[in-house]
Amino acid sequence: MVLVQVLITTANNDTNFVIPISGKCSIRVLSMVYHATEASINSRVIQLRSDILYFPYSPLKYITMVSNPSATLNYDTAYQEYNLQNVVLQGQIRLAVVDNATGAQPATFQWCLVSLQIEHINEFFNPSAQ
Repeated sequence: MVLVQVLITTANNDTNFVIPISGKCSIRVLSMVYHATEASINSRVIQLRSDILYFPYSPLKYITMVSNPSATLNYDTAYQEYNLQNVVLQGQIRLAVVDNATGAQPATFQWCLVSLQIEHINEFFNPSAQ
């Protein structure tokens, strides 16, 4: 397993980020921290749109969060954590921070830090290869 962190800014939003991993993987989203310069009285539905990080059977296809929420509920992740299985990585991932209402980069967006845990699956360790 490896920890991968990607810092998305206004300069590199909606681009490909190099992830030096290839093959079939299990990806767990550990956290997503979003920052905008607008007043804390405003709240937006923010999505992290990606070519491989998505939920095909969910009404909200992409990882979604609410900026400046008035209340939150966290899911228990202590047992059988939620993850994306059988994701095929090819050394990069496309990420875009988007305001769900407009489909564009939020006007006051500054940065978003995404932390992922990536694990190769269906690979076998061969001690004689070392």
